[in-house]
Amino acid sequence: AAVERASVAFNKWADAHKLTGLSSYMLTPVYHSDELKADVIGMDIWDSGAAMGKGSAAIAGDPKSTEAYDRALTRGARQLFVLIGVKPPSEGVLKNGSTFQFTNCTLKANRNVGDAIRVATAWGKATQDAGITDAQALLIPAAGESSDAHYSFKWITAEPSFQALYSSIDTVLSKGLVQTRGNLVGDVMSCDSQRIYATTIVRQEPADGQN
Repeated sequence: AAVERASVAFNKWADAHKLTGLSSYMLTPVYHSDELKADVIGMDIWDSGAAMGKGSAAIAGDPKSTEAYDRALTRGARQLFVLIGVKPPSEGVLKNGSTFQFTNCTLKANRNVGDAIRVATAWGKATQDAGITDAQALLIPAAGESSDAHYSFKWITAEPSFQALYSSIDTVLSKGLVQTRGNLVGDVMSCDSQRIYATTIVRQEPADGQN
């Protein structure tokens, strides 16, 4: 209830400042290890640096405006990532009840982010050809990450629902895509076990505004 009230206040504040290009989600952990301490994680996605700059200026001018929202999310850290979309969301993928899957990936020697983008794009095409309607992106850490973090980027996948997620797993297994992914990823990077979250939308830009 506290999160819901804070979300309403957050949206009123964003509307009052005429903020655009902002989508905000609350992620509730479902599948995770005991290393994860947060009960709810807030994720804001800005369409551009200019949109984010306007939002940051609004917060700087009224620093108490988002305190209730921050407290509701019990944020112990605030991190900044650069998002690189590799498989854009189709209509209906990002909604209440959608799932977000996060995995940390580490590039191998003499590999770079460009190689990772090529791999993720190829995997996105393979899932698209198999009829999987997910969305995928890479998150490159830019600021706020802990000093003991040892990974190159986060690979995230969104599915319309848990039912769609489990169906996608069936498709990957039945169509031999495990080997396909292994062949794509193997020489470029290694990725850890996924964490999977249930999604609640706080604020969302129209689908054609999500880049």
